Amino acid sequence: MIERTNASNIFVCECLQAALLRLLKTKPLENISILELVKIAGVSRNSFYRNYNNLEEIIGEYLMKESQKWWDSYSKSEDKNLTKCLFEHFITLKDIISALYQSNHSHLMMQHIFQCTISGKSCSAQESYQRAIIAGSTWGLFDEWVKRGMKDSPEEMSRFLESGWHERT
Repeated sequence: MIERTNASNIFVCECLQAALLRLLKTKPLENISILELVKIAGVSRNSFYRNYNNLEEIIGEYLMKESQKWWDSYSKSEDKNLTKCLFEHFITLKDIISALYQSNHSHLMMQHIFQCTISGKSCSAQESYQRAIIAGSTWGLFDEWVKRGMKDSPEEMSRFLESGWHERT
């Protein structure tokens, strides 16, 4: 994620994110044009291209921003059941997750989960492999949960993950 420090630049990005989220409620990602997005966001095309290469980057940045807010809150929380808290976080993102799945862009969620777990972290081979296992397991569980309508509670998802690990060992 690009670190943005200029207040007007941050504002432009927030406008683009809000406009894209609004548009995703009515149409699939591939049917949203840059022109339509900037018109709804109230910014210029130059502002879009100064900050992003494509619409997927806006989604990635939005997901990362929301996940960072969640992580900061989780880190201060008394509840240390990571899987349960993570699925509670996913519920808050239900609208964008549903929109991504409906428009066959679930890969953006997979990339996000792997990026949060693995990317940019310098660590030993063992830790790197452990993070890959965690990312893959989280993605697999998340993907199946979304495909089943996100009906199971975060507590149930935590139990599924724990029981899946214990049954294998």
